Amino acid sequence: MIDVLSALDGIQIPGTIRKLKYRWSEDSDWKATAMRARRGAQAADDRTQRWPTPQYQEADDEVQARLSLATDGCPSCIWLADPTAAS
Repeated sequence: MIDVLSALDGIQIPGTIRKLKYRWSEDSDWKATAMRARRGAQAADDRTQRWPTPQYQEADDEVQARLSLATDGCPSCIWLADPTAAS
């Protein structure tokens, strides 16, 4: 993690790529099935279930998101309804 943060801190020119010594795997075998269906099979989405409403790890996370939306607009909270609007 320190190497990643140091690389980010040290990059001064937009678009710069700094190669680190870390690899996802020793070989590229994992690419054979990542985001691809096996030949002749239908692709499967094995991610966790998606919901139409935001899911929060902690109860206070939703409170903080709504508070942020109410106070500064929270541009990253666009999926939340306006807490001042009548439901």
